[in-house]
Amino acid sequence: MTNNHVILHVPHSSTFVPDDCQFLLSTSRLAMEIEKLTDHYTHNLFDCNGASKLVFPVSRLVVDPERFIDDPMESVGMGVVYTHTTDGDPLRAISEMDRLTLIDTYYHPHHNKLTRMVDSCLEQHDQCLIIDCHSFSAQPLPYELDRNRPDICIGTDTFHTNAKLKDCLSAAFEAQGYLVAIDSPFSGTLVPLKHYRNDRRVSSVMIEVNRSLYADPNGFTRVQSDLSHAILQAAAIVPYDNLGEIIRLALGEQSTHPQGLNSSQTHGTLYPVGDPRNDDQLQPEKPKLNSHRLMRPRAGWR
Repeated sequence: MTNNHVILHVPHSSTFVPDDCQFLLSTSRLAMEIEKLTDHYTHNLFDCNGASKLVFPVSRLVVDPERFIDDPMESVGMGVVYTHTTDGDPLRAISEMDRLTLIDTYYHPHHNKLTRMVDSCLEQHDQCLIIDCHSFSAQPLPYELDRNRPDICIGTDTFHTNAKLKDCLSAAFEAQGYLVAIDSPFSGTLVPLKHYRNDRRVSSVMIEVNRSLYADPNGFTRVQSDLSHAILQAAAIVPYDNLGEIIRLALGEQSTHPQGLNSSQTHGTLYPVGDPRNDDQLQPEKPKLNSHRLMRPRAGWR
């Protein structure tokens, strides 16, 4: 199998801040904040032959592409457009008009492009695997409540990350000697809203790498190679490998309700049309405030 159905999404590697973005911090303090919040070199660290790659072009201090437009992290000043630092100090004063301009300039075009890339994958390959590519600091930042610091964190979504995909990645990293955690300290993964919880052909998983692992050239080369190897294995996982189970359940429901099933039965809704249980099947998970990458539906959580 080729890897042309794989998209490497890199949202937080850029340090670029446009000249027209004004902050309240001194130049040195702003540089320190960028240093803390950037997933350094992840645009090069994550690589896989044949895969497409989408890199967000500006620093997350300008706009964070993995936040909702109205995000729960607004409560700490770190929503889609940050107004406070990691320490809770004022970062900038921005009008609503300027905030919306930033969103229209950077956020929407980025997500529209990702959606088009996923659509193209589905059209050409009938499947798509999104790898949400991140790294995290060896020491927790002040606002991060989950203090766990593994080598590798794998973020999942109950609909778009099947067990085989999660287990494959976990086993691949553990075989290389890494300490792996699932959804800790960060959870979730990015899926475009168009496909979120309605298309099992779209798989997604977040991979977070502890930055201490690639702080020197030898470490970088090793982690880069190990990531590529793990992604290659993940690319071979069939995104809807539980289709047989879904069909089995659907047939069981049809024998009970011969009048027919909801038309979305192969996407996990297995009850008759009008059955209120359908509304309970695919409710999005509620936001968690213990992570600076939110499990969003989707944009994404991180």
